[in-house]
Amino acid sequence: MRAFLFGATGPTGQLLLQKLVEKKYDVTVLVRRPEAVPPTGAPVTIVPGDVMRPETFSSHLAGTDVVISALGTGKSLAKTTLFSDGGRIMLEAMRQTGVQKLIAITSGGVQDDDPTILKSWFYRFIGRWLLRNLYDDMRRFEQQLDATTDINWICVRPTTLTNGPATGRYRVSVTYSPEGGSQISRADVADFIIQQISSDQYVRQKPVLAY
Repeated sequence: MRAFLFGATGPTGQLLLQKLVEKKYDVTVLVRRPEAVPPTGAPVTIVPGDVMRPETFSSHLAGTDVVISALGTGKSLAKTTLFSDGGRIMLEAMRQTGVQKLIAITSGGVQDDDPTILKSWFYRFIGRWLLRNLYDDMRRFEQQLDATTDINWICVRPTTLTNGPATGRYRVSVTYSPEGGSQISRADVADFIIQQISSDQYVRQKPVLAY
């Protein structure tokens, strides 16, 4: 099984990379700084490049079984097109190389009519405003996914991310957050994503993760 991972040097991407290696997947990662890829204890193909430059990675997608996107903007809250433009380029490259499955991370806050999240005073009056640039671009990416019928995509929407351990005890709800749920560890997000590689349960859906 061959997996191609975007965002392997971020906090969630690093956990995904390690889990993919543990599952003995043949892993390729696209990174701007190869030296930032953490040691895994097993061979990983490292491709220097940028999601915005398809010529740096398209040829490496051939024969891939699943593309996983853990792309993020780090601590930046500025306006971005990383998710929408990066996602569009990723989808186009997948079509050109015949890759059929994509698992991508956005955020639970993207669905701004989520009744569970709207119960949070912090989200309604602070979080939604602080993260508006990221959410706006994630929505643009999700709109592209909604219009995509030739690729088996899964859009994973974690609630507030923590650095806690993997518990394996989390709830999954399509579109809206599980009632009362507000947090999920990156380790449990990685666990869920790994499970979806061999599952079609959430294809063309947007599962939200929370405890």
